[in-house]
Amino acid sequence: MNCSFCGYGLAPDDTVCGQCGQAVTFEAVLPVHPADVPVLLTPTNAFPPVRLRPHNSRLAWTALLLGILSPVTLGLTALPAIICAVIALWRIRRLGWLLRGRELAFNGLVIGALGLLVPLVVVPRVQAARDRTHEEEILRGLQHLRVALSQFQAHTGVYPDALADLVLPAGGHPSGTFPRTYQGPYLPAGEGIAGSGIPINPYVGPGDHNIGHHWRYNSDTGAVLPAVAPAKFIEALERNPGDPEL
Repeated sequence: MNCSFCGYGLAPDDTVCGQCGQAVTFEAVLPVHPADVPVLLTPTNAFPPVRLRPHNSRLAWTALLLGILSPVTLGLTALPAIICAVIALWRIRRLGWLLRGRELAFNGLVIGALGLLVPLVVVPRVQAARDRTHEEEILRGLQHLRVALSQFQAHTGVYPDALADLVLPAGGHPSGTFPRTYQGPYLPAGEGIAGSGIPINPYVGPGDHNIGHHWRYNSDTGAVLPAVAPAKFIEALERNPGDPEL
């Protein structure tokens, strides 16, 4: 052993260092318990063995669900379904046997692609059918109004100042200027705008009781057109003012 101060070699029975004269002290060496000895982790014992099991891709399920909902949402979930399906298929191909759901993702991709046809094909057709229904209702309303205006003009010699005059009772006028030959009302009350008998423009709806919001009327010529309707439809009516059936 050596001196702890100067490093001089000492004999087992020396009590004083012969080089520096310092007293020699001996520290007791205690036995070390094996549990206190640190264990170096190696790749073989660092982690316990893990058993990998294949599982279905959540993105594949999400793609399928969004694809199924795309017709209900009018195609709003179609594009997200396609994106989820593409990512799911890429992950399934990358992880191989560990990730399942290829069929789910593929079905979501196909249904999502078909869902894109809803806003591109179905919605325009539904809108066109709705417009045809509204236009037919407008034509019926125009026919009733034009017949009533013709009767009014035949009885009085003039056209009414407003469409509301068509539904006033005989002899009734706010200003009292109706000719005695007036034989109104010319439209049946109880139907139409606020029960007045004036037909409703379906593009406006029954909630609006302002007749001017439904129909444009010219008291000088007796011409009447819908106030709200597709531009092409109004142009066709203007080209054929005397033919309500176009």
